[in-house]
Amino acid sequence: MKAAMDIGTNSTRLLIATPEKIIHQETTITRIGEGLKEHQLIQDEPLARTIRVLKKYKETLVNYGLDNPGSHFLVATSAMRDALNKDEVVAKIKTETGFRVEIISGEREAELSYLGATGDFPGRNIVIDIGGGSTEVIFQEENLDENSQLPNFQSGRTVFTSTNLGGVRLKEDPGLCKKEKIVELFAERIPSNKNFQDSRLIGVGGTITTIAAVKLALIEYQWEKIHGLKMTLDEIKSIHEKLKALPLDERKKVPGLQPERADIIIYGTKILITFMEEYGFREITASDKDLLFALVSTSNN
Repeated sequence: MKAAMDIGTNSTRLLIATPEKIIHQETTITRIGEGLKEHQLIQDEPLARTIRVLKKYKETLVNYGLDNPGSHFLVATSAMRDALNKDEVVAKIKTETGFRVEIISGEREAELSYLGATGDFPGRNIVIDIGGGSTEVIFQEENLDENSQLPNFQSGRTVFTSTNLGGVRLKEDPGLCKKEKIVELFAERIPSNKNFQDSRLIGVGGTITTIAAVKLALIEYQWEKIHGLKMTLDEIKSIHEKLKALPLDERKKVPGLQPERADIIIYGTKILITFMEEYGFREITASDKDLLFALVSTSNN
């Protein structure tokens, strides 16, 4: 049994698990990336919120006997990668909580997301992870067999891509909200004519699991019901339009939607819808196992 935590642009999360099953998990909206676009610095109040949550998670680790350094991991992603004061932030977290933070690259984030997401879904998969500050898409690159001239996935390589698209980033930058801009940013990493025929699309991260929870109208989050749930593009569009039409106060009351996520969910769903339309996907499978599960699983091996 190990524990893994991550500081994302929008949320800070804790997972305690074995390689076989999830034992305990928490997600808290901390928005460490708030104000980052304007100042290029992690701001004092978002950092203070994050540290308070990390101290709470440390108490949980103690209760599970996982407070020694080798039994837990803490990584940070998009917001911390972009911040000019990342070194000072890492030092402050270490002083306040005792946790050592590893800031991982977008490519490493994508790789871990892929490992976590696909473990229960063998076959040809494409993984999308829509976060607050970045979106990772991982897929198998096609090679052409010289004799048949047909795509040969078996001899291809896995491509890990990270794009500066995320729910918080779109909310703070209206210029990114246009469909054409989202398509353009994806196309910089993945050719717009990319053929993903016969591949399963798997979604991880808060946007996808929230859509799944809203579809099921869950009063309390139940990962067993989310993991493996299939959702069509039409269903996602319908949920997006329903949420977009609601005033924020009413949106916060929707079953399955965390009130703290209510203001950014429509931006995350827009990224997902645009990706699915652009690359020809009519369905997505939700996975509740992502980079945190990969960190726990690989560390136990």
